Amino acid sequence: HLHNYFCARGPKTPDHASEENMRSANSAAIALAFGTSLTDAALPKKFFNTHHHLLDTANNTFSTFLQSLLGNMSYLPENYAESVVEPVKAAGVEWLGSIHMEMLPGNNPGDGPSEVAWIQSLVDDGKYDAKGIVGSCDLSADDAMTCLTDLKAASPLLVGVRWVLLRWLFPRNGGKDLLQGGVDGGVLPSFEKGYAALADHNLTFDMQCEVNQLPSFFELASRYPDIPVCINHLGRPAIVWGVNDTEANQTAISEWRTNMKAMASLSHVYVKISMLGHIVPNWIADEDREALVKQMVLETVALFGPERCIVNFNWWLNAAVSDSDFFGSVGPEPVEFLQKTMSWFQNYTEEEKEWLYWKSAETFYLRTDEDKGSKEEDKGTKEEDKGTKEEDKGT
Repeated sequence: HLHNYFCARGPKTPDHASEENMRSANSAAIALAFGTSLTDAALPKKFFNTHHHLLDTANNTFSTFLQSLLGNMSYLPENYAESVVEPVKAAGVEWLGSIHMEMLPGNNPGDGPSEVAWIQSLVDDGKYDAKGIVGSCDLSADDAMTCLTDLKAASPLLVGVRWVLLRWLFPRNGGKDLLQGGVDGGVLPSFEKGYAALADHNLTFDMQCEVNQLPSFFELASRYPDIPVCINHLGRPAIVWGVNDTEANQTAISEWRTNMKAMASLSHVYVKISMLGHIVPNWIADEDREALVKQMVLETVALFGPERCIVNFNWWLNAAVSDSDFFGSVGPEPVEFLQKTMSWFQNYTEEEKEWLYWKSAETFYLRTDEDKGSKEEDKGTKEEDKGTKEEDKGT
């Protein structure tokens, strides 16, 4: 999909005139498909975007893996401001900021911390306003503990870690399945060791895996309730209604539903509502496809509650890529996405919508020192209780 997309697109650098034309054509196609304009649709009063990517593969040595996929490509703060921040502000939405999500740096020692240092340099130079940074770290690696320490040292804005666990990325893990490559198909011990260390650094974990890996991750997350988890992209089910399919794959939807219900039972697990075009490509231009996406989004909110759901853009490059990860040819622009999701949430209260568009995001990523301290206190209490039990046992 990457190869076909860029061969058709031509040069691997953003052409902003072309992007503007794409945005206009995108909006026109959507209006034509539904016979209405989205300009008067309701919008949230505030929005906090907790998932987007910046990259500059030609000039950053930590991007060797991404460069092998995309070639020389850049998407910089000025592109993000033009495509996302400014249009959302112009629509009258109060912009609360961004969390930068790691963008698959290489697996060489120091690549993850180097990416975080680059993002921090953009902040220091006044080019980018980040409220937090999620860094990359192979938690199964021998140097995972050093990586976590170096990530923290690279930026005071570090709030969490993501290491994508999808099967097509197994080469980054030395070909290992970190979630199902252990004894009896369980979590690899080396990965669990690194995962457990996140609690020592007060870091969150952004989790992206395939649906049939979720049972293993459920067991792992259950053992570490003090590590906040955010499932990316609605649980990233397999494409349930492909571009050339005449109907949805109900088996895939059922598998997704079962596993998400289990994950929702863990109170420290959140979920992001984004990249919906990876589930149903081109949903934005087809009423039946949109109806399925809406159903899956509302099911997710019903399972997790608005207080643990986070609407975000997953933005980089353009609407179609951000929405579908190259599987679709059209996607919603940022303002259109907010309008669409708001229309789906029309039966929710204003307070519940606040949770969906910014409060849950702040709760998950911008935890206060008091929040972190209470966890340390709880941890100390548990250790104290354990000591008391040992003393009672000795007595």
